[in-house]
Amino acid sequence: MTRSDLQCFCVSEDDPRDCVHEPWSRGEFTYATNWHIIVRAPRLADVDENPKAPDTEKLFKEAVVAEWLPVPACAMPDDIDCPSCRGACCDDCDWRGKVENLDGMDVGNANFQQRYLAMIQGWEIAPHGPNPAWIRHCDADGLLMPKRT
Repeated sequence: MTRSDLQCFCVSEDDPRDCVHEPWSRGEFTYATNWHIIVRAPRLADVDENPKAPDTEKLFKEAVVAEWLPVPACAMPDDIDCPSCRGACCDDCDWRGKVENLDGMDVGNANFQQRYLAMIQGWEIAPHGPNPAWIRHCDADGLLMPKRT
């Protein structure tokens, strides 16, 4: 896993939570998160520590690993017309007329947003009902939040 591999799991530059715009290192690991998915990899020499970043290690100690399954094949869903303005543009859609498609997919005993499953194609996942699911690929692991129903 490289810095650029982890960058896709960070929030975008326009997100006000600037403490996670980039991967950060702490202890033995380097992390990245967009608040729905968090990934950690063995510490990367080119990723500095960030004292403003969240302390995430406790999340990994509390998670329960269930049965590992391959992440189902899927593509990143297209944005959909804003339900508030039906594509005419308004505050709710930042004047774009479109919003993220939040459709979910069932995996094991949980449901996850397709957009996050699309980000981890080729990974494995261990769903755990309404609790965070473990995810893993090569030397990286992480947690993915299921959709709330």
